[in-house]
Amino acid sequence: MSRITTEISKIIDNNDVAAYGRLTEDCIHDLEVDPGYSRQGFATEILRELIQLGGKRLWVKTDNNAAISLYEKIGFVIFKEDGGYYEMRLP
Repeated sequence: MSRITTEISKIIDNNDVAAYGRLTEDCIHDLEVDPGYSRQGFATEILRELIQLGGKRLWVKTDNNAAISLYEKIGFVIFKEDGGYYEMRLP
């Protein structure tokens, strides 16, 4: 079975990539924001786009409180813990 990966980037006027995320099947990967563009809503924007494309789960380090807070605001819940990571899913 082939796995399709979709990538979304938020590019700012000066061609800087402010934020980036990937989706493979229903799993969101590599949601990242350049530190110079943090707290401007780019992660939320990309996360919502990835959800619209079918993203239903993701993994996050158990100590990444800022990311966990963002994901919970969007509606993700912790499903399980495995090796220092939480798998979070949409209900």
